[in-house]
Amino acid sequence: GFQATFGKNLNFILAPSVKSLAINGEVSIASGESSTYTCTATYTDGSIKLITQPSAWTLTGGAYASVSSSGCVSTVPVSANQTIVLRADYVEDVQVTDTKTITIRASKPSAPLAVTAKSESEQGISISWSVNMASAPALAYRIYRKAAEGVQILLATMGPDATGYMDRTATPGVTYTYRISAVNGAGEGPVSAAS
Repeated sequence: GFQATFGKNLNFILAPSVKSLAINGEVSIASGESSTYTCTATYTDGSIKLITQPSAWTLTGGAYASVSSSGCVSTVPVSANQTIVLRADYVEDVQVTDTKTITIRASKPSAPLAVTAKSESEQGISISWSVNMASAPALAYRIYRKAAEGVQILLATMGPDATGYMDRTATPGVTYTYRISAVNGAGEGPVSAAS
């Protein structure tokens, strides 16, 4: 048989194991922007370690944002604040998880593009515009009118799918300028160039 004799007591030192994970980063991101997140792992001996790439990043609320394997959360333009939940999983002997709730802050929409006004004789003045596709979504459009010597007034508010309006209240022979703005849950964006 096999025999071993030890003259001293043996002490086994176990390596510390990971006991918790915490996601580091912003609690809110502006609409259409991105932010990078990391994690801090805490071990049973009290030590900590920065984890830049955990085993997995996942996201709840994927319609409004996406997350890369390096922890970069990219958001899409939103017309009202949205909430997403970021989750990190890290495995080192054991699996630890953390979640972070993040608010995507709505941004005001950009001004509509290509605003035109054209006289339609007896019918009035036809105003049209193009939706700014690079903008946060609009929930409504405001049409402003100003006579040459007058004050700018809010003429009408149209729904989110509108790209035109017929001004039937224009006085024949008077010169008007029109401006359009887009509105959403974050407020009214800038007005367009005059037409």
